[in-house]
Amino acid sequence: MIRGDNDEDFFGHSEAAAVYSETQRRFTTHHRALLESYSAPGTPAETALLACLLALRDGRITEEWSVGVIDAGSRGDVFYVVYRWWSLPLTLGFATEATTSPLYGSPDDPATVGRDAAAFCIGEPLGTVRDHLVGDENDIHWWGTPLPKR
Repeated sequence: MIRGDNDEDFFGHSEAAAVYSETQRRFTTHHRALLESYSAPGTPAETALLACLLALRDGRITEEWSVGVIDAGSRGDVFYVVYRWWSLPLTLGFATEATTSPLYGSPDDPATVGRDAAAFCIGEPLGTVRDHLVGDENDIHWWGTPLPKR
């Protein structure tokens, strides 16, 4: 996992978390770099990831503005986003299959899957999902489809 260069990337103990709002949208330095690196996706997982990252930057359906992206990538058919939610002091990870709707469990195109994941999974407060997070050795608390073994 790539760590950010400053507290902004983690919504850490700085002022960063306090100034995020729908009207004062910001996105992290690493989020910007990830958008550049996935600008020409070559797989369905990369297509879904790019759509997700764009929606987290620009989306206005839910609370996408409250997410600080720390890292993201794909492994096989799965894409993932490691992030901080502005008011939650945990590093979260969300993973899902690129061609299966995270909302309905049915086949869908990768760009729609990515946008839906950003708006209706990552861009929403965790609710009861918070009770079922799975921590890893990097202190990331995962939910969604488990990541495949490395």
